[in-house]
Amino acid sequence: MLWGKMGNVYGMHKIERTYTLFALERRREYVCIAHVANSILTLAGDDTRPITLMQLHKLLYFLYKDYLKSTGMRLFLERFRTTDVGPASSEVTRAYHKLKEHAFITSFFPDADGKERYIPTDGSDQAFTDSLLTVWMKYSKYAGDILSVLTHAKDSAWKKAWQRNKPFLSDTDIKEEPDFF
Repeated sequence: MLWGKMGNVYGMHKIERTYTLFALERRREYVCIAHVANSILTLAGDDTRPITLMQLHKLLYFLYKDYLKSTGMRLFLERFRTTDVGPASSEVTRAYHKLKEHAFITSFFPDADGKERYIPTDGSDQAFTDSLLTVWMKYSKYAGDILSVLTHAKDSAWKKAWQRNKPFLSDTDIKEEPDFF
């Protein structure tokens, strides 16, 4: 469930579960970043903790990083852009282009089919579930500005890409980035 502001009242919206994900045997399939973002938004709704666009960008980044470090595999194909506010997803920015960084997200992120899907945390991919819940517990309580300070740290992948004037963060730098907590 996602809490969304409708006028002066918060209401809950349902979202469709999706099972179209992850690896079968040795073949790797990437998940859609919209489904990953909606998994985060679903947790936010379950906890009745609305999140901002900046928080979503940072939580996606931390989730990607945790998953990459724990499995050695990328979670989704999209790469994080090097922006002045830290790592950012072009797809998320496009989906929520009308929102300002500190505005609360009140709708789910439709995928390429126009459907609002998320990845269930029922153990169908334990590595994803573990990463999602770890990141949520560690970082969801912090405002976007605080999370941005973390991604701008001295040895961060973002800082390295920024200093090298690279448009995207490298997975190698993300893997080598120290954990913040």
